[in-house]
Amino acid sequence: MSYKTEIQKNQHEITRRRFMQLSSAVGLASVLAFPVYAAPSSLLLEAGEMPLPLTPINTESGAEFILSELREFDLVINFWATWCPPCVHELPHLNTITTELNAEGIKVILVSMDRGGAAVAAPFLSQRKITAPLSLYDPSASWARALGLKGLPTTLLIKKNSASYQVHTGPADWDNDKIKGQIRKYLAS
Repeated sequence: MSYKTEIQKNQHEITRRRFMQLSSAVGLASVLAFPVYAAPSSLLLEAGEMPLPLTPINTESGAEFILSELREFDLVINFWATWCPPCVHELPHLNTITTELNAEGIKVILVSMDRGGAAVAAPFLSQRKITAPLSLYDPSASWARALGLKGLPTTLLIKKNSASYQVHTGPADWDNDKIKGQIRKYLAS
């Protein structure tokens, strides 16, 4: 076996192990079950059943962030990972709507589930020119476990000053006017 082939085999095994570790840690039975082309043109929202997490996770600088710090804003929180093809596919679309929603007082937050935290995910975002105002890093999957996430990507819609939220599991066509309308309608209700 050539050196290059062995490296590729090792990289594949590392990726598989990371997937299995996160799957067991978070209970993600089908992280990659959503093909990139399957992004629906409407959100399939379900009521969040678990309380919003109280534990801190980190910002890119390593500072602790607690979700309650943004209680006065409507939030769109997207959980993603660099190794999740549907997540990577939808990141530019989330980035596009961030400015539009931010102007309406709706904050878009990206939460990376990569085990390497900001060291892995921040350069990945930078290379793709993803400039969401707030990127958070949850390498231990503490928020994902607390919320009982079922897959990646997963997006939460949280009304300001509210403990209730809606969950969309899987990719979405974030540039779609129908989806943007769903976000606005839910958060305004």
